Amino acid sequence: MNGTYQPIGRYGVAGEKGSILARASFETPLKHLLNAAIHGEVDKLESVVENVMVGQPVKIGTGMVRLMAKPLVK
Repeated sequence: MNGTYQPIGRYGVAGEKGSILARASFETPLKHLLNAAIHGEVDKLESVVENVMVGQPVKIGTGMVRLMAKPLVK
């Protein structure tokens, strides 16, 4: 963020994202994935976007807690 107006797309906000999958979720995904592979980039899957894309539970809201309960014995 630099305090200026920027478009949401490959030339604006999306092009500045550090995550490979977040950049690929906008326009030209093949370009972003190929460039990341060529440069040996690793995506740490730290945000909601990446985790949703790969089908992992997101650690926000109900995904933040684990519920444990003892079954009732009769």
